[in-house]
Amino acid sequence: MKGSDMKQALVYLCSGLLLGACGKGPAGKTPETPAAENRDGMYCYRSTANKDTVVLSFERKKDRISGQLSYHLFEKDANTGTITGTVSGDTIFADYRYLSEGVNSIREVIFLASENTLTEGYGEMEEREMKFVFSDRRNVLFKEGIQLSKEPCH
Repeated sequence: MKGSDMKQALVYLCSGLLLGACGKGPAGKTPETPAAENRDGMYCYRSTANKDTVVLSFERKKDRISGQLSYHLFEKDANTGTITGTVSGDTIFADYRYLSEGVNSIREVIFLASENTLTEGYGEMEEREMKFVFSDRRNVLFKEGIQLSKEPCH
């Protein structure tokens, strides 16, 4: 193989490797899994760790979801409310409307789906138009977020 042919082959190989590494999304994000496929139906998830419990149940219709989300965190005021949003790939983007300490609030929530779990994303938030949203969705982290396990819906 000539030197120029070798260089061209090396360029193609490096280009292929770079293209394969693109599109990985936010830090801590895992590859898309079958759990993220477009499946209509009811879904229920729960996290119980120490004295904290988080429960999420929602109905999925195509790429839209709506349901209930509640947080019962030890030594904090519990809050329960509704969740509405969309599914994009392996990620749920939603608004959580809830009542806490007598105040109605709206907070953006993002969950990353894997085989039988949803992991809640966390990151810096700011208030925009009477709603708390992530300052930059690209910086949402999932590595240490609350993990909810899939469970049968009752």
